[in-house]
Amino acid sequence: MNHLRRTLLVIGLCFVAIDPCPAQVPDADRLDWPAVGGDDSLFPPVIHPTPSLPLTGPVVDLAALSLPDPFDLTIEADLVTVTDLFSGVAVRLSFGFAPVATVPSPSTGTTTGIAFDVASSRYFWIDATADLLIATDSGGVVDTVLPVGAPSGGVIGGLTFDATNSTLWAVDVQGDLLFEIDPITGVATGRSQTMPGATSKHGALGLGVAARDSDGALFAPAGSLAEGGPVRLCTFDPAGPCSGASATSPLTDGPGTGLADLDRAVRGVAWHPSFTTSSPTLLAIGGSTRTIYALDVSNLECSFPPPCDLSCTVTSAGVVELAWMSRVIDDLVEIVRDGAVVGVAGPATTTFVDSVPPGQVVEYELRAQIGGDTCLGPRCRVRVPSDLQLSVTLSGGTPYGVTVVESIDEVWVVELDGGVTHRFARDLTPIGSFPSPTGTSRTTGVAYRESTDTVYWIDATNTLLLETSTAGNLLSTVPLELPGEGVPGGLALTCDASALILVDIEDDAYSAIGFDGAALDPEAIFLDPEDMENAGSFGNGVARMPGGDGYVISIGCTPQPSRGPVRLVRTDCAGGLTDTEFELGPDAIVDDAFTTGIAVSAVPLAGSIDPTLYIVGQAECRLFAFPIASAPGCTPPSDLSCTIVGSNVELSWTNPESYANVTVTRNCVDLDTEPGTTESYVDTSPLSGSNWYTVSFECTNGSVVETSCHLCYDVDSDDAILDKDDRRNGDVDSTEALKQALEANGRSVAVYEDISGKDISGYDSLWITLGTYPANNRLTASEGQKVADFLALGKPVYIEGAEVWGFDPPTALFDLDGVDGRSSDGNPIDDGDDTFVGMVGSSGGALDLTGFDAAYTQDQAGDDSTDRLVPTGTAFALDVPGEGAVEVWLDDGSGGATTPYATGIAYAPLGGSGRVIAVSWEFGGYGGDRVALAARYLDFFGLRPVPFIRGDFTADGAVDIGDAVALLGYLFLGSSTACAKAGDIGDDGLVNIGDAIALLDFLFAGGPAPAPPHPTCGPDGAPDLLPCTAFPPCP
Repeated sequence: MNHLRRTLLVIGLCFVAIDPCPAQVPDADRLDWPAVGGDDSLFPPVIHPTPSLPLTGPVVDLAALSLPDPFDLTIEADLVTVTDLFSGVAVRLSFGFAPVATVPSPSTGTTTGIAFDVASSRYFWIDATADLLIATDSGGVVDTVLPVGAPSGGVIGGLTFDATNSTLWAVDVQGDLLFEIDPITGVATGRSQTMPGATSKHGALGLGVAARDSDGALFAPAGSLAEGGPVRLCTFDPAGPCSGASATSPLTDGPGTGLADLDRAVRGVAWHPSFTTSSPTLLAIGGSTRTIYALDVSNLECSFPPPCDLSCTVTSAGVVELAWMSRVIDDLVEIVRDGAVVGVAGPATTTFVDSVPPGQVVEYELRAQIGGDTCLGPRCRVRVPSDLQLSVTLSGGTPYGVTVVESIDEVWVVELDGGVTHRFARDLTPIGSFPSPTGTSRTTGVAYRESTDTVYWIDATNTLLLETSTAGNLLSTVPLELPGEGVPGGLALTCDASALILVDIEDDAYSAIGFDGAALDPEAIFLDPEDMENAGSFGNGVARMPGGDGYVISIGCTPQPSRGPVRLVRTDCAGGLTDTEFELGPDAIVDDAFTTGIAVSAVPLAGSIDPTLYIVGQAECRLFAFPIASAPGCTPPSDLSCTIVGSNVELSWTNPESYANVTVTRNCVDLDTEPGTTESYVDTSPLSGSNWYTVSFECTNGSVVETSCHLCYDVDSDDAILDKDDRRNGDVDSTEALKQALEANGRSVAVYEDISGKDISGYDSLWITLGTYPANNRLTASEGQKVADFLALGKPVYIEGAEVWGFDPPTALFDLDGVDGRSSDGNPIDDGDDTFVGMVGSSGGALDLTGFDAAYTQDQAGDDSTDRLVPTGTAFALDVPGEGAVEVWLDDGSGGATTPYATGIAYAPLGGSGRVIAVSWEFGGYGGDRVALAARYLDFFGLRPVPFIRGDFTADGAVDIGDAVALLGYLFLGSSTACAKAGDIGDDGLVNIGDAIALLDFLFAGGPAPAPPHPTCGPDGAPDLLPCTAFPPCP
C-alpha cells in the first residue's frame, strides 16, 4: 500500500501547503473544456445562467474539533458527520455545525469515505489502507467488512449512499471515475461515470461525491490541484441516457462569497434538499483551512434536463455538423458559436449544420429553452482546416523543388533529373519552361533571394551551389559543403535571410549554409525530425515564412516503401516546433504518397487573406497551392534540458510566453499535466535505457507545440546497444528484439541512439544495430573509432547492418571486425542483392551455430540488399589482431542465389582485441529461437550467466538438508561458495536467515519451492549482484 500512502500524503500536503488566495471570477467564454471522444469534441459541460453558489449557513473550522485532516462527510437526518483522513474518527455536528457526538473509527487504516443510509441507520466507511468497505451501526459498531477496490486499482476517495437505487457511489481517484458499489457484496456494479478532464490530460482529481435523494443524480467536485483551480461542481445522471456530466459550474464567484479556498481543492461533499434554508444545499469540505462550506445549489437545478452528448464534426471544407441528444422536447435550442447565436433548432430537432470560414478554431455551445427557462447545454470545439484552393498537373520529368520568384510573380518547379524548370503564375497558370542551370544533374533544391533578386540551385550530383538571375542566367557556381554526410535536398532562406537552410535528405537534418556554399556550423542542426513523435525519415522540403516568421517543413509519417502521408509542421526560427497539428486540409494532399519541395509567399491567393503555400506532390505529379495562417499558435521554450540527478531525471525550461497547460511524456506515454506556468518536472521513476522526453505546451488558442530531449538512464547495465536502426521505416525492430533476447538470458541492457558523449568502457559488451537501406544509418568516423577503442579493451562487439561492409564509409572498426578489408581498402565486400530469405548456421570454432537454421524476415521486403561477407585475410591483408575469423552464417539458397555466400562472421583473434560477431542481416528478422541464439552469442563472448539450481547450495545436483546446513554455515561461520545465487531462495537479490528458514520450510513443512531456476538448471531470471562463477551440476 505504499502507493496509497504516497498518494494520500501528496493530497494531504497539497491541502496544507496551499495558501488561501482571493476567489476569482472565471471567464465563461475562455473556460478550457476538456476534450473527449476525439480531437473535434470537448467534454459537454453546462454553465448555468447564474453560476454563483452563495453561502447559505455558517462555516466551521474543523481543526478545532479534533479533525486535523477532514476528508469526507455525510448527512443523517439533522446531523452532519465528518470523518478524519488518518485517524478515521468521525464527529457529528448539528446543522449549525455545533459538535454533538464522536463516532469511533471502525478500523486503524486511512479513512477516505463515509456515507449514511437513513433507511437502515448504518454508516459505510472506506478503509483505503486495507481496501475495505466497512458497515457499522450509527454508534460505530462493526456490522460487515468487505473487500473493495477501485476499477483502476488505485485509491478510493469519497463515498455517498444513493437512496434512489440503494447503492453506494465512490470516486476512483487515479482512474478519474465515479463508480457504483453494491453495499451488500462490496463489488462494483459496472456502472460508472467519467470525471470531466480525465481524457484531456487536465486531471479530474475528484475526491468527493454526493447523491441527490429525489432522483439519484450525483454531485462531484472536479478539477486539478496542479491546475490551481477553479474546481467545478459537476452533476451526473447515472441512470439516464447521457454519459458524463450534464451540468457543471465553478464553485467560486468572486470576493465576498467566503469561497476563497474552494478554488484550489474540494474534498468530501454531501447534498441536502433544504438544510437550514428551503434551498437545495451542498456541503463541501474545502481547502487549506479545513472548513465546511454550505452552498446554495438551487441554481444548478434546471427545471428540465439540458441537452447532452454533443458532437461537432467537420465534414467538408468549412462545414461543421452538430448533433446532440435531447432528453425532453425543448421549445428551441440556440446554437452559439464563439459567443454569438448562429442558428436555432426547433422542437425535437437534434442536428444543425454550420458554415465556417476555413482555417480557424471555433467553439459551440447549446442553450435550450422551455417556457421562460433556459438551461445551458454542452460545448465542443473544432478546428476547421484550410481548404485546397488550386492544383495543376505537372508534365515532363520527376518534379522536385519549388520556389516563388516574387519580383516577377512566378512559381518555378524544377525537375529532379530532367534538366527543365517549369514556370507558373501565382494562380498556377502555366507560363512556360527553360533549361535548368544544373543541366541533367540531379537538382534537389531551389530558393529565391529577394535582396539580390537571384535564385540559388543545388546540383546534388556534383555537390555544387549555383546562383542565377531571375531570367535563368548563371551568375556563379561554388562547391557545396554538406553539414552532414547525406544527400543535399530542399533549400530555403533562413529567417533573417542571411543564409540558406539545406535539407539533408538521407540524414533527416536541416542545417544552415552560407551563400558561398560553406557550412556555417556542421554541428548546428537546427531541426531533426527524428526528435518528433511519429516523424518519418524522409524530410524533403523546407520553406521560410514571410517576414522571417519561422519555417514550414515536410516530414514523412509512415514507414517506407509507402512513404506517406507527409505531415507539415511549423517551427520557430531556432527550429523549435510551434504547431505540430498544422493542417492543410483535404485528402488531395494527404493521399499524395510523397511530397517534396515547398515554398511560401506572402501574396495571398484570390479570395484569401493569408500567405500561400506551394507544395510539389511527386507521386501524383501535381503542384498544389493552399492558404496558410501567417502566425503560429505559440512558441515553445528553446532551452529544454534533461539531466540525471541521483536516481531522478530532472527536466527544466524557461517559458517565453503563457500556456494553458504543460504535458510531459516519456517515450510517447503521458507522465503528468501541469499548469501552464510550470517550468520544471522531476521523473522520480525513470526507465533504464534510452528515453525521449517530450514537453507539450497547449497554446491559449487550443493548438499544441512541443519540444523534446533525449537521454539514456542507465542503472548499472551489463551491456549496451547502439541503436541506429531506423525501424520506423522498416518491417523489423531489431533493437527491441535483441534487447529482449539479452534480457531473457539474464543480462541488463542500456540502449543508446548516440554514444558520442558517453563513456562505454564500463560495459561488458557492445551491440550495434544499423538497419537495412533505406531504413539504416552508418557509423560515423568518430563512432567507428570509439568501437575500435572498446575492442582494444578486450571487450566483445556484435554489429549488424545490411550495408556496413559493402557500401558504408570505412571506419577504424574495419581493421578489427574480422571481415575482409581494412579501412584503407575501401569497400571490398559485395553489396549483395535481395536473395537472402533463409540461413544455415555452421560451426565457427568457438561459435557453433549448427542447428540454428531458420527463415529470415526481410526489413525491406523485396528490396533488401544483404552484404556478402568474407573472413579477413581472404583477398586483403589480415585485420590488425590477426587470424581467427570464420563464416558462421550462410545463405540457404531459398531466395534463388546460385552461388553460396556468407552473411555472418565470428572473429576470435588470438591477440588481446575483443571478439566480434559481424552479421549483414537484422537479428529481429531471425525466424528461429532468438533467446537461444543470443545465449550462443553470449557464450562466444564469455558472458552467458552461469546456470544453477536455486536451493542446491552445495552444488551436488540435489536439494536436501545438507544445503540448509551449508547455507547456515555461509551465513554464520564464514563458509565460502562459488554460487551465492543458489542460496537466494526468495530471489530478492539477498542471502540471509530468511532464505535458510524458507529452504527448511520447503524441505520439511510443505512450504513454497525456491524461485526459478528450480528444480532444473537455468539462469537467474532477475539479475542481481550475487556472484555465481561456477556450478558443476549444470552444463
